[in-house]
Amino acid sequence: MTISRMRHASGAVRRTVGFTLIELMVAVTLGLLLTLGILQLFDGTSRTNKLQNGLARLQENGRYAVTRIEADLRMLGGQRCSNFAGNAITDGAGGNSIWSARAPISYVTSLSVPDMVAPLTGATPYRVDPSVFVRGYECGGGGCSNIPALGSYAAEGLAAGRRVPNSDVLTIRYQAGTGWPVRVGGCSAAGDFIADGDVINLVNQTGNDPAPATTPSAILVSSCAGSAILPVSAMTGAAPSQPSAFTIGPAGSLFANAAPSGLCQGNATTDVRVFSMDDFVTVSYFLVYRQNSDPDAGVRSLVPTLVRRVNGGPAQDLVQGVDQLDFVFGALTADGSLRFLTANQVDAEPGSNCTPPGDGVANGPGCLWRDIRTVEAHLLVNSGDQVFGLDDISRSFRYQGTTTAVAADGSTLLPSGQVAGSMLRREFIAQTMIRNRNP
Repeated sequence: MTISRMRHASGAVRRTVGFTLIELMVAVTLGLLLTLGILQLFDGTSRTNKLQNGLARLQENGRYAVTRIEADLRMLGGQRCSNFAGNAITDGAGGNSIWSARAPISYVTSLSVPDMVAPLTGATPYRVDPSVFVRGYECGGGGCSNIPALGSYAAEGLAAGRRVPNSDVLTIRYQAGTGWPVRVGGCSAAGDFIADGDVINLVNQTGNDPAPATTPSAILVSSCAGSAILPVSAMTGAAPSQPSAFTIGPAGSLFANAAPSGLCQGNATTDVRVFSMDDFVTVSYFLVYRQNSDPDAGVRSLVPTLVRRVNGGPAQDLVQGVDQLDFVFGALTADGSLRFLTANQVDAEPGSNCTPPGDGVANGPGCLWRDIRTVEAHLLVNSGDQVFGLDDISRSFRYQGTTTAVAADGSTLLPSGQVAGSMLRREFIAQTMIRNRNP
């Protein structure tokens, strides 16, 4: 083969390994289609993942919120086996039984209870009305600013650290802790009545509470036959050990010749126990706005958060993403029927609709709070992060029987005044029977 023929053959080979313009265009088009398909698949997978994560977060937060509220509601009014006197009256509608709540008697001239507007007082020994153990508030239009349980969160508004507008507040009280057994024959009272300076001696047992960090101002002496509140001037024993004795006083804080000496004596067959009134906890639930740390939050720069506040302490954040909180109360009325009412409706009920009062308690404004038998907590919980591209049905939600359709751009306003955004939302309901107020 000559040199020219070899060059010609080599050139032919080189021309056969190249691509024509049409081939390149086809290849680029196929590549773009493949890339577009991959991007669409990635976008769909990402959106599905966000939906699943949001729904999972919503379900987890909602369940935890109602479980935490239910745990406190079951303790409402708890006073260690001394909550009811028995089947007091049966003149309700159709012969329905009406149970009368037992009220502890206070021998303290001025008794301070956490987060109350004013101390409980009386000129003579007085009953602590069971209505003080539960109180709900509807806080629309700037209301509830005078509730001590709210502390620094009394003001509502669309700002971090403010209470969420148009959401309810619930305050309940109950006796916590194990207390300490009273020693049989351990009361130093010499006469028929307890006097300032008398001592109640206790029994130390494994598993009981340690001594309070400071001497409580009052103690609750409780047995299954009743309970009484006495003032305290001194405590023997310090934490972490258990207290061994409480001294009654100081002078003038105990009604003279009023408290029977049998109150401070232990019983060989009945477990009489002493509790610090500092363990008589006040628990409040409400919603507070927190700053959203997500840089992509956009119009949802505030996160409505369910908080729990105990005895005037700091508000504990429980669950983020609770847009709305409402309570409905099942109240036993004088005719023996159970009516479900809002807090404002309970407040407005006349005394004639309240059940007959227990010993030493009178029917007056707010007396129906004494007859709360069940509480319904309604929470509107969102998915936390915004999920863009939701269809109309996914954006809409139903709360307390009303369906709300959220606009495609998320501009619909919630009752709080906050923009809804593009989120999943579900209503969670916790209906709790008050075991300390039901037979």
